[in-house]
Amino acid sequence: MKRRFSTIILKVLISLTLLTVIFFKLDWSKAAELFRFSDPAWWAVALLTTFCAVVISAYKWQLILKSQRVRITVSRLTSSYLIGLFLNNFLPTSMGGDVFRAYDVARISGETPKAIASVIAERVLAMATLAVSAIAGLLFGYGLTGRFAWMVVFFCFGCGLLVWASLDIRWVGYLTRRISFIDTDKIRWKVEEARSALQAPVRDRQTLVSVLLLSVVFQAVVVAVHLAVFKALGIDVDLLLLMIFVPIVSAAAMLPISINGIGVHQGTSILLYGAVGISVTQATAQSLGFLFIVMLASLPGSLLLILRKSYKERPIS
Repeated sequence: MKRRFSTIILKVLISLTLLTVIFFKLDWSKAAELFRFSDPAWWAVALLTTFCAVVISAYKWQLILKSQRVRITVSRLTSSYLIGLFLNNFLPTSMGGDVFRAYDVARISGETPKAIASVIAERVLAMATLAVSAIAGLLFGYGLTGRFAWMVVFFCFGCGLLVWASLDIRWVGYLTRRISFIDTDKIRWKVEEARSALQAPVRDRQTLVSVLLLSVVFQAVVVAVHLAVFKALGIDVDLLLLMIFVPIVSAAAMLPISINGIGVHQGTSILLYGAVGISVTQATAQSLGFLFIVMLASLPGSLLLILRKSYKERPIS
């Protein structure tokens, strides 16, 4: 518990430090002007598009669970996803939502290893799609995006390494066999069970293709949310650049070094968008606007969580 508390405190300090550095560079009057004269219609588009992304994610998750012979309705998974999104945004850790989603599916299905593996598999396949999105942005607009080729190559290599390490987890067994006090037979069995559950959607070609296509659609929707926020703030940005920048910013924000990516998301946005002439104030405003939209979209999750809790505590007559 002490170690976990120390980790949370460290993440809070990192987020606060990054935000402090960024805020000292802001033109506050310009930032206030961007939000004051923003377009409500584009904010509404961003919010509705975010809800679409949640439903797509829930359907994608359902396909992964089906490949593991676990059947749960899309509506129930959407509810679980919204609660997880709320926990991610309002708990001091970005893993709270994933833990809840795995717990929720395990409680419904009674299949704990498969529930955990389904959440990991969804994250892993989404990471692969982030790389595909960046490559597409590079190829379709090379004249505009070619100078970022080295960044895309490095990013794709990192994504590929993470996908391999997640889907082929035999390295855990190799590692534990070198530690004498660990029950290696038990670890090996657990590793093989987890590996089988993780690879179920990959072995099923139809599921794999469907999930990857949905992941592409999901990533396109996330890019659309970012674009809508830019439009709401009256900032011009090229769509092809967003196809490269949004996956990289999203991946950076997923690193477990800050609270829900706060500070990292804004800092990465400043570095990338600054390369195409977008100011620190504009990049920060857009990043904070995106964070606001996601937090707003996650608020129904709080109501769903309360309703579930009250339903469980309701006495049986």
